Amino acid sequence: MTSYQELINNTNTNTNTITNTESVIDSVSVHEITLEITPEITPEILYLIPEEINSYNDNFTGVTYKMGGSGRGNLENQDAMSTCFITVDNIKYTLNTICDGHDINGKIYADTTVAKLPLMICERFTQVLADPFVIINEIFADFIKQLSDTLLFEDGGTTVTISIFSDGCLIVANIGDCEAILKTNTTINSILVERNGQLIQPEFTNGCIRATTDHNCTNLDEVERVLKTGAKIKYSSKVRQIDAFTQIVENDIIKYIKVPHAQQKGGYVNNMSGDPATYIYDYKNHKIMNLTRSIGDWGACFLSTIPDVTKITWPKSNRARLVVGTDGYFNCLSKENQINELSFVYTPKIICERAYKAVGDTFTHAEGDNMTIYICDIYPF
Repeated sequence: MTSYQELINNTNTNTNTITNTESVIDSVSVHEITLEITPEITPEILYLIPEEINSYNDNFTGVTYKMGGSGRGNLENQDAMSTCFITVDNIKYTLNTICDGHDINGKIYADTTVAKLPLMICERFTQVLADPFVIINEIFADFIKQLSDTLLFEDGGTTVTISIFSDGCLIVANIGDCEAILKTNTTINSILVERNGQLIQPEFTNGCIRATTDHNCTNLDEVERVLKTGAKIKYSSKVRQIDAFTQIVENDIIKYIKVPHAQQKGGYVNNMSGDPATYIYDYKNHKIMNLTRSIGDWGACFLSTIPDVTKITWPKSNRARLVVGTDGYFNCLSKENQINELSFVYTPKIICERAYKAVGDTFTHAEGDNMTIYICDIYPF
């Protein structure tokens, strides 16, 4: 096991390649981790410096800010990010991983995931490109099995969103609520979107497509899945717990609708949205969360560890921009403003600076959630 400080000392001296003649890893950037380097894959390590905007080349910029804090003693930044630059058959790919850890050991889960999961993808990279919907699921399952062997009894977990970005193609796999939005200067008729192997009709606004699926109580498909496991979804309340969703039957089809807290007996309004936060309760296993999918959080009956995998293709040589961020960033912006922030008028550095300001304006920097975003740009040739 190589220590964090040893990796820093060796950063400028280690330049290595993957043992696969079809692909080469140019570099990896990792945010404050302890990383075990395998003999087969020993890429150069570049570090994402917390609180500073990091531009690794003309196309990639990332930043992580510690806001209100979380984890042990509310002092940790449990967000983490890594990136690999890969070339296959003269095509350049950027492989990014972003995590948002939670609970007491969230930092361990996030740092381990950004360090090891992308390397497992690199080992099977050409297979991933050929069939991302099958191969990525296999890789996630293998990684979670390895993680459970070492961290099974440790409280905590993490979200994860992985993106593989190249000219004309984006592959995204996500568990949890770290979001990704793609902006292009092409038209919707020239874009093809597949999710979990099925063609879908995406929402296309001002050249933007949301490339991830939220795994929380805003997603009614997830709500239905969770409730079928026997878990309960309730408003958080110090006075009394009130169900957030009620079941109805329309044309012999069972549906779930959200009932505002204030419209229920004993309910009240205590925040700007009109409702307290919603949490999922697994009373049998004593688990309470606000996510429906996660890595870790062992034993929760309602949790899924299966990623949603999305592939988006568009004509090459069109300008494209990818923004991926933790919920600390996306929660401080409306859906409309999230899209506006992707404007090609803004440089990646300006987007990062505006992100920090937006969190402060919404929650204050002392109270806001930790925030990490990265921006990848592809310019027309």
